[in-house]
Amino acid sequence: MALVDFAEDNGATRLIPCSQRRPDLQRKSGRLAHHAEAIVLTGPAGTGFVFSKHVLHSGPSTDLPLLGLRSSYCGGR
Repeated sequence: MALVDFAEDNGATRLIPCSQRRPDLQRKSGRLAHHAEAIVLTGPAGTGFVFSKHVLHSGPSTDLPLLGLRSSYCGGR
């Protein structure tokens, strides 16, 4: 959940949709900062973002503060 506005100019989280199903991308995960399919999660403070931890994603690439609350669920089998 965004505790401040998440915008492209303050380093909001980027991800590549459906990348968890793409072994070709998983092998290159360290070089995807400017991937053509990447999207930026933007929204005003209070916006919630839900995605699998297996989707390739990256955090802020700026020195500006970007505060968010992260929660995870680990279900049993």
